[in-house]
Amino acid sequence: MKRIRAAAFMTGVLILGLMLTGCAQILRTRGEIAMASNNYEAAIGHFQESLIKNPDDHETRARLGFAHFKAGRTDQAIEILREVLLKKADEPSASLYLGMALLKRGERGAAMAAWRNYRNPAQPIVNKEIKKQLTLLEMVESRELAKKALADEEKLQAVAAKPGTIGVTPFQDLSPDGGLRPMQKGMTAMITTDLSTVKALQVVERLRLQALIDEMKLGLSGIVDNKTAPRFGRLAGAENLVAGTLGGAEPMLRVNTSIASSVKKDVVDSFGVEAEKQKFFELEKEIVFNIVKRLNVPLTPEEKEALGWIHTKNLQAFLYYGQGLDALDGGEWKTAREFFEKAVKEDPAFDLAIQANDSCPGDEAPTPASLMAMNPAQVAAQAESAVSASQAS
Repeated sequence: MKRIRAAAFMTGVLILGLMLTGCAQILRTRGEIAMASNNYEAAIGHFQESLIKNPDDHETRARLGFAHFKAGRTDQAIEILREVLLKKADEPSASLYLGMALLKRGERGAAMAAWRNYRNPAQPIVNKEIKKQLTLLEMVESRELAKKALADEEKLQAVAAKPGTIGVTPFQDLSPDGGLRPMQKGMTAMITTDLSTVKALQVVERLRLQALIDEMKLGLSGIVDNKTAPRFGRLAGAENLVAGTLGGAEPMLRVNTSIASSVKKDVVDSFGVEAEKQKFFELEKEIVFNIVKRLNVPLTPEEKEALGWIHTKNLQAFLYYGQGLDALDGGEWKTAREFFEKAVKEDPAFDLAIQANDSCPGDEAPTPASLMAMNPAQVAAQAESAVSASQAS
């Protein structure tokens, strides 16, 4: 008899739970309808009622935060969305909307951090759009940091760079016909990516260094100078700066690499490696292991294995990738994407080219200069518009 009563009680609880869940879903649907009609106050009411019946529905709570954002209550939206992420750190909607709200409030760095945590396998197109928006924001952030570093250069002279920080600048093309130019940024990107796998090193992002190069109007020459390299490293906040040149007579490729110290204000080491151009990937690995060895950085077995990973052995894919980076840095989105697509077509397993293609802004995306001229609300509006379009598609 007791078992029958217990079973009846549990059945009643289950039915009540299903009824409440069903009611919550109906209210959630009403909220979505109100959102679609731009009736955000009504949507807020429906979402709140839904959460009373199902308080653990993190997705609905994220939608509540977004409704507040759309209603113009940015601070309240941020509070709600952060609350969601405290309870469920991988809730994609909360990360997505939090990034938008923080952008509108002018907190670009925090917005970028929120979007870097965004993962939603159910919406791959939205995932790619977030990567594209991050590229735009990182370029703007890098330009502002470059301007600030130059403005505060005198103050920076008294500040020592953090130990273990390192930057890699584009390798200068010394070939008579400029034929090695497509390799300049591709080689830099590979070395930067590999060094970032070493825990003892903190690598300065490529985009940040490129922004500083542009701001200083250095082009791709002069960085390896004994005076310029240490100064550049100090402005970039790097203890050590890697720079070099590309040259050699066909079919050989010679890469000379220098390591400049912003602390000692001089080039502290240099070395050269040479091989057939087709073996560019072996040269890149020689350079990486030489840098680590000459900086006396100990490697774990896992780090050695990671540094040995070859991104691509396909020379043409490598050249297309480098051309894509060059176009990307110039804000030529369409050209950049075409080169990245060619690189992936040549080598479908070329990881860096795949990532670059996914994060390359669309044809209609604003240039970094245009973004820098926008106020926070305008930046947030363009990002929201682009993300909404990706959700619709």
